[in-house]
Amino acid sequence: MKSLTVLVLLAGMLGCGAPRTEEVAHLAALRGVRPRPTPARPVLRPIPGPVFNLDTAPDVDLRPQIASLNLPVRSQGSRGTCSVFAVTFLIEFGMAKNVGATMDLSEEFLNYAKNKATGVLTDGGFFDELDLGYETLGITTEAALPYRAAFEPNLGVR
Repeated sequence: MKSLTVLVLLAGMLGCGAPRTEEVAHLAALRGVRPRPTPARPVLRPIPGPVFNLDTAPDVDLRPQIASLNLPVRSQGSRGTCSVFAVTFLIEFGMAKNVGATMDLSEEFLNYAKNKATGVLTDGGFFDELDLGYETLGITTEAALPYRAAFEPNLGVR
């Protein structure tokens, strides 16, 4: 799950938390993977001096690249779908940067795919759940399934 690694790194950059242990175990169970025994926690010893100096770290500002790619800026409204919007934007950014295709993708479908893949009908989700939905069902365009003002768990599909 290479994309999950990228999503977890992005979560850290955005200030969101990494997947919790029970979420990882739940997703592993969905995939038919037996959880490994949790190893004993290592003893943490302080390391003298700064490991990473924020004063000399290079700043990265993607805004000029994002503007040059003409990617859509969207509002999630009052729904709790910030992680869905972040992951959808990452897919759009990756497509625009690596393939040269600027597309407006469906946050609504990614949220639906996450629900179908996990079997849990909730609005929004954790990055690993969204990754599982994307890997399982993919994504479609905003034109095919527009974002809705309110959460509809099954989108009218039975």
